[in-house]
Amino acid sequence: MATPSSPSHPRIPHRLFLLALTILSLLLLLHLHRHRPAPPPSLLAPSLRATAAAVATQRAESERRSSSPSAAELAPTTLAHVVFGIASSRRTLPLRLSLLRLWLRPPARAFLFLDGPAPATDTAISLPSNLRVCVSSDSSRRFPYSHPRGLPSAVRVARIAKELLLEVRGPLRDPPPRWLVLADDDTAFVLPNLLHTLSKYDWREPWYLGARSESAAQNAWHGFAMAYGGGGIAVSWPLATRLARVLDSCLLRYPHLYGSDARIYACLAELGVELTQEPGFHQIDLHGDISGLLRAHPLTPLVSLHHLDHVYPLYPGMDRSTAVEHFFRVANADPLRILQQTVCYDYSKAITVSIAWGYSVQVFKGSVLLPDLLAVQKTFVPWKRGSQCY
Repeated sequence: MATPSSPSHPRIPHRLFLLALTILSLLLLLHLHRHRPAPPPSLLAPSLRATAAAVATQRAESERRSSSPSAAELAPTTLAHVVFGIASSRRTLPLRLSLLRLWLRPPARAFLFLDGPAPATDTAISLPSNLRVCVSSDSSRRFPYSHPRGLPSAVRVARIAKELLLEVRGPLRDPPPRWLVLADDDTAFVLPNLLHTLSKYDWREPWYLGARSESAAQNAWHGFAMAYGGGGIAVSWPLATRLARVLDSCLLRYPHLYGSDARIYACLAELGVELTQEPGFHQIDLHGDISGLLRAHPLTPLVSLHHLDHVYPLYPGMDRSTAVEHFFRVANADPLRILQQTVCYDYSKAITVSIAWGYSVQVFKGSVLLPDLLAVQKTFVPWKRGSQCY
């Protein structure tokens, strides 16, 4: 006998049930949001609320000032904003004092770092008034120099970039520095042209300025991407501050590099800053007669010269010291045009005249093509004696 079957109940699809549940949840949240109670009154006392409002206002004002430069920051850069860090030694300082007195003058500030106390002579009397002599800290134990053919003084000289910032404190920070310029004691600067070059750049940004060596062999040996220290290295002050914070730890990673300029370059590269070439800086890794190089100076202001005691006198018929004094007397009288080349053609007399302003006059027979006159005349010899590669 057949049993009666139970009545079947309609089933709600599973997906439809989940959709309905989701819609109900959204409706519930919307209802609660519309009928949310008002927040309770602040538990802070009126004086504390006023203090908190003042702090918030002060913070907003500070952020506004930091984002917009002050009038002092927007003022033109002067020599008072430039600080020199000059590497020297007890042995070389008496030999280089005359050159330092020739170009270094106020309001530029300079710190000269020695490897020991200054010799007990009349050196202090003959120092420029704006030059302060410091003794480098002993870094021989913490920073061993392991390069077999390197300069033992390289770490000491590189650390000038840090030690100088520790010296520029208190009254010495007035006005606040904008540029750090590193150089050797046998580097000579044409200060108006240095200022002209630095003024092209925003000192608040990270800038690393300088030039390669004139010697292709030196560039191939030490690198094409770094500023050579003898010609001068210019670093914007905010970047110099960043460099000083990481310099010691960075130097430990590069015991194999040759000189201090290579180590400065390596540490700046780690900070993500590349060299900006300024051809007015001159390392002068050459010997002999450099007149061929100077007569072909590029169309840019002459900023610096180096190794002047390793080359012939700049003018014939003068000793080296007299020639350098004469050259810088002319350079300071007309700085932007010194060594700039002017070429004239006299067709009636069939001659060509090339003038390097303030330095030399050359007269050629016939009409000499301009590219031939602009080319460097190889009157000099390589830095490495006996080498055939300049």
